Amino acid sequence: MRKFDQITEDYSRQPVPDSATVTGLRITVVMVGAVITLPIFFVAAQLGHSLGLRNAIIAFFVAGVFLAGLAGAAGVLASKTRLTTWLILKYSFGGMGAKIVSAFIGITVLGWYGATVEMFARAVVAIVRDLGGTPMDNRVYLIIASILMIAIALFGFKGLDRLSRLALPIMLVLLGSLVYTAISTFGILEQSVGEMPLSQGISATIGAFIVAVAMFPDVCRYARSSKDAVQASWLSFGLGVPIVLLLAAIPITLSGEQDFLKVILTIGLGVPGLVLLLLATWTTNAFNLYSSSLVFATIIERVQKWKLVIVVGILGTLVALLPILDNFLYFLNFLAALVPPLAGIYLSDYFVLNKQEYDAEDLKQLPAFRPVAFVAWILGSLVGLFANEGKIALTSVPAADAILTAFLIYTVLSYVLKNK
Repeated sequence: MRKFDQITEDYSRQPVPDSATVTGLRITVVMVGAVITLPIFFVAAQLGHSLGLRNAIIAFFVAGVFLAGLAGAAGVLASKTRLTTWLILKYSFGGMGAKIVSAFIGITVLGWYGATVEMFARAVVAIVRDLGGTPMDNRVYLIIASILMIAIALFGFKGLDRLSRLALPIMLVLLGSLVYTAISTFGILEQSVGEMPLSQGISATIGAFIVAVAMFPDVCRYARSSKDAVQASWLSFGLGVPIVLLLAAIPITLSGEQDFLKVILTIGLGVPGLVLLLLATWTTNAFNLYSSSLVFATIIERVQKWKLVIVVGILGTLVALLPILDNFLYFLNFLAALVPPLAGIYLSDYFVLNKQEYDAEDLKQLPAFRPVAFVAWILGSLVGLFANEGKIALTSVPAADAILTAFLIYTVLSYVLKNK
């Protein structure tokens, strides 16, 4: 058992040592593998249909620049501290305060794990039926998929790294073949501009990936240097995300069909489509499970992380099996609005207030709570929610409004209280 503990060591409660660090390209492969997922295919489909192909391309790459810039700052922080997102939050929220924040986010990630695997199981049933087979109960596919995801997440970043290096090239080839087949089937038509305004499309694209950016330190803590962290952020979010969205959006706009899964079935890519969905769900949910276990490792400090992976994986599977999931998704969307402001807070604390100087030993001497961080978090989240409803408009991007608000409030209040 001790040997297994060593094999699955993921440095969830301490800085990553130099011997375990990797290049920026390796981090990119893990991150791009994580963002290729069934829910994102549906986001790309909706945006491609609503914007039209030309505006969709602009929206994807403009949003990619914003995401990459923010991810670059978070990545530099992570590469210098070598800590998880949740340990980094201890500096600004305090020891107990960070646990409270982590509990909220842990529920969010756990819920999305369940939602993604359940969506995959339904898609498998549809594809098997379309191929003329007799599908098993979708719960069988769901449980099998969860077992595969838990098996990878047990080994932490090392498991994600190996899976992504194997799966990413296959997924890109399959997406490319989907685009080629769609062009051959429907032809290249002149695409009109959709009904959705370009600014709204950019905002929606940013919103779809902003949680991944805020949690980027979870993988970027393995970067060998700040240069590798910046490289990974731009290759992942500045280039990888727009390309993945574009590959998913092209078949939608050419076919006129709004359902990504129906496009796969219409052009007769049942088996390749099934492989694509399997790999996409596997890499993404293994990442979700990895991140969720890091969250709970911050809260439950005496249990080895690989054991938490199993428990969290079982809980996520139960969430997917229960009939509460459809209603639970509204709650998850609300909780997701709480994540972006955290990035504004930890970036302010590290780059502005502490001048890029964190000492890992300080983690043992932090106060239990830092109220300023909670004030900034709550106000930033409220601004983000109101901006999403159109009641407030600072930057026209609700997630950016939330981050900016939290950043400014945390910075100003911290300086005021320090001077007093």
